[in-house]
Amino acid sequence: MIQHNSSLQLLPSFRRQIKDSLWIFAIMTFASFSSNIYLSVFSKRTEIILGISFCVLLSILGIFLYIRFLPTMLKTGDKTDFYIGAFWEYLIVTIGFCPLYLYLFVELKWFMLNKYGWECLFLFNTYTNWLLPGIVFATISCIYWLIVHLIQKESKMFYLLEKKRREIYEL
Repeated sequence: MIQHNSSLQLLPSFRRQIKDSLWIFAIMTFASFSSNIYLSVFSKRTEIILGISFCVLLSILGIFLYIRFLPTMLKTGDKTDFYIGAFWEYLIVTIGFCPLYLYLFVELKWFMLNKYGWECLFLFNTYTNWLLPGIVFATISCIYWLIVHLIQKESKMFYLLEKKRREIYEL
């Protein structure tokens, strides 16, 4: 993931934070992936299965983007690029969890969605049915943005050390 000759050797707490956040994002992706697979097994409608399959692919893409592009964005030191990339990844993670939000919205009665399709969503449109998916969405969002913000905040020292290392090796 990150080269061994980088400044991460000098910042063990930052390296631990990167690894811990990778584990948290991997757990989130696994939760999204497993809940989507579970729901696709019990889905009988083709459009629901296609939607869930799309969300599974987005879950896998989210963790891949984190592993592939986060170290690159940290080395550039640009906050704007980092937050734009983090926002796109956040959208991917959020869309990956959409079937779980829908499952919680229909009160774990997936058979109703299979039987009546999208029309059954109007039957469940109450404040109490919006509450649990909203709380799950808010929790996932808070976890994601807190981790991303902490990584970006700590990356300033990393960026300065990387810049100094490049200057020394260029001389």
